[in-house]
Amino acid sequence: MVVAIYTRQSTDKQQSIPFQMELGEKFAKSKGWGFKHYSDKGISGGAKIEDRKEFAQMLDDIIDGTIKKVWIWEQDRLEREPATWFAFCTAIIDAEVDLYENGKLIDLDDDNVFMLKGMNSLMNRSERRRSAKKSKAKINDNVEKGQVHGLLPYGYTEGNNKQMVIDPEEAKVVRDIFQWSLDGLGYRAIANRLNDLEIPTSYNKMVANADPKKKQTYTVDINRNNDLPEKIVVKQKAATKWVAGTVKNMLFRETYIGKRKFGEQTNLTVEPIIEKSTFDAVHEAIINRGKKSGAKTFHKYILNNLVWCKLCGKRYTGREVTNHFYYRCVTRIRKGESCGNSGIQKEVLDKFIWERFFTNDILIKEVTKNITNGEISKRKEQLKREIEKEKNILKSLKMQSDRNYEGYTKGVSWEKYNKVDKQIEQDTKQHERKLRHLEEEHNKIQDETKLTLDLENDLKPMLDETNFEDYDEDTGLAQHVFLHNERKKALWSKFTYDEKQKLIQKYINRIEILYQGKIYHIHVHFNLNIPSQTYYCDRLYYHIVSPDNLEIFDLGQEKEHLKLPKLQELIKNIEQIKKVRN
Repeated sequence: MVVAIYTRQSTDKQQSIPFQMELGEKFAKSKGWGFKHYSDKGISGGAKIEDRKEFAQMLDDIIDGTIKKVWIWEQDRLEREPATWFAFCTAIIDAEVDLYENGKLIDLDDDNVFMLKGMNSLMNRSERRRSAKKSKAKINDNVEKGQVHGLLPYGYTEGNNKQMVIDPEEAKVVRDIFQWSLDGLGYRAIANRLNDLEIPTSYNKMVANADPKKKQTYTVDINRNNDLPEKIVVKQKAATKWVAGTVKNMLFRETYIGKRKFGEQTNLTVEPIIEKSTFDAVHEAIINRGKKSGAKTFHKYILNNLVWCKLCGKRYTGREVTNHFYYRCVTRIRKGESCGNSGIQKEVLDKFIWERFFTNDILIKEVTKNITNGEISKRKEQLKREIEKEKNILKSLKMQSDRNYEGYTKGVSWEKYNKVDKQIEQDTKQHERKLRHLEEEHNKIQDETKLTLDLENDLKPMLDETNFEDYDEDTGLAQHVFLHNERKKALWSKFTYDEKQKLIQKYINRIEILYQGKIYHIHVHFNLNIPSQTYYCDRLYYHIVSPDNLEIFDLGQEKEHLKLPKLQELIKNIEQIKKVRN
C-alpha cells in the first residue's frame, strides 16, 4: 500500500514542506505503508488545478487507481478554493480513496463531515481573499509613503523606514551612463565600458550580500535543436555582466528624473538623479543618431532564424563588418563571450542555398527516390515496431514495480525497496521519453506523394526558367551551360525577398555552420523526410564542394589564376576529413 503525501507552501511564513513531509512519512511508516511525495512550492492554494503540477499529478494517479490513500497536514495545505476541494472529493470518493488529515481518517461518507469540510473550504477561500486584499492595500500604502517594494532601479537603495533613497555610488554610475550617451556612445559601447571598468551590476551586489547557503549558480541549456548533443552551461550569478538592453532601459527610465510608477499608481515621486534637461537631451541625441541622411540601404538577411552555430548551438544572425555582411554567431556580439566559431559571408551562403536547392530539381529527386525505394514505408514500419517495443518495456517495468512493492509488504527492507523503486522510476522516465519521441516522429511523417506535388508546384517557375532542353544544339554545350547559369542567377532578382524567404523556410529546417581546419562546414537539414546534406567551402570563398560526389560550385571569384590551386587544396582537406571519419 502506498500513501500519497501532499504538501504545499506558498510563503516562507507557513510551515515548511520538509516539516510536512516528515510528519507524513512518520504516519506512513507507523502504518507499514510505502509513500509517494507530491509537493507544490510557491503555489497558492487558490491556483487552478492545471497550474498546480504536483496536485494535478496526484489527482491523475488517484483516478488511475495508483493511489488509494492520501495524507495532508491541514486542509488549507490541500486547497483554498471550493472548486478544487469538491473536484478532489469527487475523485477520491469515486476511486474509494481514504483521506487522512494529520493522521486522522476523514469520513467523507458522513454527510455532516462532508458539509463541515465544504464550509472549511469556503472559509479558506475567504481568508485567502482577505489576506490578498490586505497585502495589496498595505503594499500600495507603503509605496505612497515612499517605501520600497520589490527590486529597486539601479541608483537607489533602501534607507531609514524603508524609504527609497539615492545610492551615491550607483548614482554616479547612472550619471556617467547618461553623459556617455550624450558623448555619442551606443548602448553596447556603454555596457562594454562598464564591464571594462569592472562596475558591479545590481545582480552582482545582490549575490555578494546573499545568504551563502543559497545556490549561486544557474544552468542554461544552449541546445536549441534536438539532434545536437545536450550542452549545459553552468553560469555564476555573480558573473552577470552589463548588456546593451540594460543600458537602454536605464536611459529611458523616468525614475531618474523623479517620476516613480508602481502598478496603476503613476503620480508617485522620488528624489531625482538626473536633471530633466539632461534626460531630454539624451533622448533627442538618440533619436538623431537613428536618422540617416541620403538614400536608405536595407540589407535583408534571407536566412535569418535558419542559420545556427554548430560549435555552441546558438543562432547565427546578420551583421555588418567593415562594409561586408555576414551571418555570425550571437556569442560574437557580446564582448568576451565568443564561442570562437567564424561567421560566413551573407552573399555566399544566400545564393548557394538558393541556387543549389531552388533553381533545379534536386529536392524533387531526393523525395522521389525515397518514395521509389520505399524508404518512407520502411521507416513507418520500423517506427511501429520500435513504438510497440517501448510499450512492452514500460509494461514490464510496471510489473517489476508491482513485484518490488509486493516484496516490501512481505518484509523487504525499506532501503532495498527504495533503491530498486528509484531505478525503476528512472528507467520508466527514460523509456517514456523515447516512446514520446518515436510517436512524435511517426506523427510528423507526411504523405510524400503530396509533398512531392507541393515541391513540383513551388519550384515550377524556377524549373521553367532553367529548363535544360530549350536550346539549339548548334549553340554548343559550353554556351548553353553559360546561358543556363545566367538564368539561375537572374532568378535571384526576379523573386522578391519575401517570396524567396518563404520558399526557403518551407523546405529547409536548419543550416549549421562550423569553421574548422581552414574550411567552412555547411550542414543543411530539411523539413522534408530526406537525409541532411553537407558541403565544404574554402575560407576565401572560391568554391563549395559536396563531399559525396565532389560536385563543385564555382562562387565566381575574379582571380582566375587562384581558382585551381584553391580547389585542389579544398578537395585535399575534404579527403583528410573523410579519412578521419572512416
